[in-house]
Amino acid sequence: MLASSASRKAIAMARSLRTIGVEVVGVSHRRLHPHNYSRLIRKTIVIKADRRSVAWALAVASVAAELAVDLVMPVDFIDMYTFSKWSNFFTDKDIGLAAPLHESVSMASRKDLLPELLSGVANTPRQLVVREPMDVGHIDTLKPPIVVKGLGDASRPEYFPSISDAAKRATERAPCLVQEYISGVTRGYYVVAFRGKPLLEFTHERIIEYDPSGGASLAAKGPVRDPNLYRLGRRITSLLNWTGPLMVETKWQVEHGKYIVVELNPKFWGSLHLPVSLGYHFPAVLAVAYLEGPEYAVNLAKNLKVSSGEYYWVIDGLRYLAKLPEVWLFMVMRSLKRKAFSDLDISDPARLVSQTLIGLSRLRSEKEKWVESLRKDARKLRSWMLNLSVRLTSSTRKPLLIFDLDSTLISLKVNWKEVRERLIRLGLAYQWEEIRTMLFRLWSRDRKAYNEASRIIEEYELKAANFAKSLVDVNSIEELTDQAVMSIATLQSERSAREALGKVGLEGLFDLVVGRDSGVGPLKEEMFKICLKKIGYSPSDPVIVFEDNLANTIAALRLGLLPILVARNKYKLIQAYRLGIPSIPSSKIHVLLARVLKAICKSSLR
Repeated sequence: MLASSASRKAIAMARSLRTIGVEVVGVSHRRLHPHNYSRLIRKTIVIKADRRSVAWALAVASVAAELAVDLVMPVDFIDMYTFSKWSNFFTDKDIGLAAPLHESVSMASRKDLLPELLSGVANTPRQLVVREPMDVGHIDTLKPPIVVKGLGDASRPEYFPSISDAAKRATERAPCLVQEYISGVTRGYYVVAFRGKPLLEFTHERIIEYDPSGGASLAAKGPVRDPNLYRLGRRITSLLNWTGPLMVETKWQVEHGKYIVVELNPKFWGSLHLPVSLGYHFPAVLAVAYLEGPEYAVNLAKNLKVSSGEYYWVIDGLRYLAKLPEVWLFMVMRSLKRKAFSDLDISDPARLVSQTLIGLSRLRSEKEKWVESLRKDARKLRSWMLNLSVRLTSSTRKPLLIFDLDSTLISLKVNWKEVRERLIRLGLAYQWEEIRTMLFRLWSRDRKAYNEASRIIEEYELKAANFAKSLVDVNSIEELTDQAVMSIATLQSERSAREALGKVGLEGLFDLVVGRDSGVGPLKEEMFKICLKKIGYSPSDPVIVFEDNLANTIAALRLGLLPILVARNKYKLIQAYRLGIPSIPSSKIHVLLARVLKAICKSSLR
């Protein structure tokens, strides 16, 4: 029995359980829900009860007894929490309950205790627990952007570019959690474990989320082959001596190759469709572990035929038609590729039709919520504009403009796949590593190897420089030379950067070019610092940073600079807006430069 079956992951759970020949019934807390009509669930019973209450646990246990159910499998966190709390209702009726001890569920789900729980095992966000309004007094120990969210499972995060705005909201929302925003790629470690030992494990990476700022997956891929993520997940599983399903949600910081654990989810995860579609049948393994014993579950897991691929929640993602239609079209097109799966399952027609109609009927309300959220984001941007205005009018110095190069000012088509393969053959990069991660690792541990890798990359950059194309109007950049001091901070080498600038007619326009071989390594934060030092500016001066990478814009913001994200698409653009960081598509950068020039001219007239 799946309870409540009115949850996205319930379909994946039912599909997995049917592979071991069991009958699946559902208990739904919603009378009208698409899953009530799914062919994968033989029978659905609707129970109207508060899922946080003892009544929900008692009603589900009673129905399970009437249907002679062997095992009840909680679906959402609230089901896991409630059923584990009143597990005696199930054991008294001789019904199996696939849930850890309530103490374990409660401990793992405590976001406020996460740093303490994982101390010495994993990196966690810097945070402040605001139980009472007076607790916000320590918020200035954190650096913006700041996240304010609830302590429970439905945390409803809000993002703020200033400490004062975050403090005000935290006072209103107390008790709540206040954290430094963690940039990076969302990756997860999934496990079904028995007494701290994994029975089956999987890793994934999100491609599209419910909102560009975050949320459940609407597109994901896996498994991620990074052994560091598996190692981290296993250490946490062992530390907790965990039994049952668990997800370790992380942010992978590509530039540092570091994982930050943002939360633990003691339940089956919303993106369960992905591993199940690839043959990783977690629900089936969990059921066998409870019904037949962990040794049988281990045997089942060993004999699963698994693969790698992607999953797209095309129907669940209809909401993007009201927000960013191109994102939904991207999902549709990618779902048609080889090794891709989606929730557009014509073998489950009643559920599919019902879910599609409900999704389409909600587009108007989705649009209204989307527009309102953008209005709130626009208000956040005012503080950035005010900061710029104050710095321009109060300083006697020209503004310092720090530009990224590739995908910001120029398009440099380096054959990164070929570069990476060569670095792997030479033993400089690992199979699972990004080039940026490799550069940071080598810079930190082996400067000789770093220089060798940089030289190899430079060969390909110099070839690509011959075909470089400008993304900006050269005249716009030339006009800025009289009004501002300009520099380049790029992950390219200095030589390849200058070659590319010369190819597009931008040579000689920049006062300084800093690359990965300028003596400060591959981190943009250090490059920004050296730009300030060499040109003689401080963070309090009017310094504007143009970057195409969100993590680097946040690094600039935390140095006290004024970042602007040059976004490759609207999805990335909204990510910056949510944080109060101005953003513009790369195709419109000349418009932004014209506005910057106008602001500079106005300030000089004053």
